[in-house]
Amino acid sequence: MRSLFVGMLVLTAVVSVSAQSRKPAVPRTADGHPDLQGTWDFAQLTPFERPGDFAGKDTVTEEEAEEFAQKRIETTHKDRRDGGAAADVERAYNDFWWDFGRRIARQPSLVVDPPDGRVPALRPEAQKRIADRRNHYDNPEERPLAERCVLGFNSGPPMVPSAYNNNVQIVQTRDRVLILNEMIHSARIVDLSGRPHHPKTLRFLTGDSIGRWEGETLVVDTTNFSSEGGFRGATTSLHLVERFVREGPDTLRYDFTVDDPATWTKTWSASIPMARTDERMFEYACHEGNYALAGVLQGARYQEKQAATYTSEAELTTTLKEAAKTAPAMHTAPVKNADHYRINIVRRTTAQGAIAHPDGTEVHHIIEGAGTLVTGGSIVRAAAAGEGGAAPPATIEGGVSRKVSKGDVIVIPAGTPHWYKDLDGTITYLEVRFDLPKPQKP
Repeated sequence: MRSLFVGMLVLTAVVSVSAQSRKPAVPRTADGHPDLQGTWDFAQLTPFERPGDFAGKDTVTEEEAEEFAQKRIETTHKDRRDGGAAADVERAYNDFWWDFGRRIARQPSLVVDPPDGRVPALRPEAQKRIADRRNHYDNPEERPLAERCVLGFNSGPPMVPSAYNNNVQIVQTRDRVLILNEMIHSARIVDLSGRPHHPKTLRFLTGDSIGRWEGETLVVDTTNFSSEGGFRGATTSLHLVERFVREGPDTLRYDFTVDDPATWTKTWSASIPMARTDERMFEYACHEGNYALAGVLQGARYQEKQAATYTSEAELTTTLKEAAKTAPAMHTAPVKNADHYRINIVRRTTAQGAIAHPDGTEVHHIIEGAGTLVTGGSIVRAAAAGEGGAAPPATIEGGVSRKVSKGDVIVIPAGTPHWYKDLDGTITYLEVRFDLPKPQKP
C-alpha cells in the first residue's frame, strides 16, 4: 500500500499562517524576483471539493487530515477486486501505475472560494452544452481532448491534481516563464514583456498567457482559449488568473481563479500546495501509441450492434410496398438481420409452396389476416407439366393443418416442413428465425 507523509505540508501550512512576519528566505533570481525554477510535485490527497466530513470547517486537524488520507488511499487502491467484473475493469491499470500523491494539506479542500469549498453550480445552458458533448463516438474529433492526448487531464491550465504525472517544471527568465507539465509534455510560455493579450481572433489550446509580478507573486493572466470543454466544460471565454508564490525553499503555493459566466454562476478559486522534487520528468507522448482511442471507437461500434433497433410502422409499410413491386406474392420488410438470427415482417398475398429450413427455427406471430398453415409431414414436389413448363408449388403430405389468425404465435422447429396452404385474403406476420450454430472446421 502507498505510504503516507502528512507532516511536511501540514507544517508548512501552519508556519505560513502563524509566522507571516518571519517568512523563510526564498531563492531569488538575478533581477531580484523569487526564483520559481525547478520541478514541483502537485499530487494531493486533499479533496478538490470539500467533502461532508469537513463541512463547515476552514481548517482540519492533523489527525483529521491523516484519517481522510488513509481512507482515500484505501478506497482508490487499484489492486482491489471487490465490486464485480465491471468495477474491476474500470480500475484500468494496477496500482503500481497510479500516483494520487502521498501528501495532504490541512485545508478541507483545494477549492477555497466560495467559502463552502464547492465549485459553483453550472448554468442550465452549460449543463445542456456539456450533456450534448457526451456519448459521441462517430470519429476521433468528437472525443475529449484529454482522451485524444491533445491536452492533459491535469495539466490545464489550470493545473489540478489527478491520477498521475502531477509534475511541473518551471524555467524562469526576466521576460519569459516556461511552464512545462509532465502530462502530455504540455509547454506554456508566459510573456512578461507587458504586452496586452492577443486579439480575440488569435486563439490557442492552452490560451494566451501574459504575466506580471505583484510583489513576491507571479500573476499569470490567460484568455483566448481555442477549444470549448477543455477545463470542466468551460467555454472559449474562460478567463483564468493564476498566482505562484514561493513560500519556502521546498514549497510553492499555486492559486487560480476561474471566471466563465457562460459556464458557472460565479467565479471560484482553488489553492494547491506544491512540493519541490528531485524526481525526473519523462516525456508522456501518449498520442504516439494511443491504441485506447481506437478501442473506444471500436467499442462504440460493438455497442451499436447490441443496441435496440426501432422501426416505425410507417417505415415498415413503405418497405413492404416497395418490396411488393418485385415480389407481389410474398414481400418482406427486414427489421434486423444478424449472424445467428433474422427478424422480418412478411406479407403473403397468395399461397405458395411448402418449405423447410434445416438450419433455423422460426417463430411466426400473426399481425393481421388469416389462413391455413400446414406443418410437419413430408414435402412433395410435383414434376413439371410438360417440357419447359413450370413445376407446381411443393405441397405437404401428412402433417397438421391449423387455422391461424391475428395474435397467434407459431414455433416451427429447424427442418420442419411448413406451408401456408390457403389464405383468407392477405396475411402479415412477424418472422423471427434463429439459425443453428455452424460446425467448426477442424
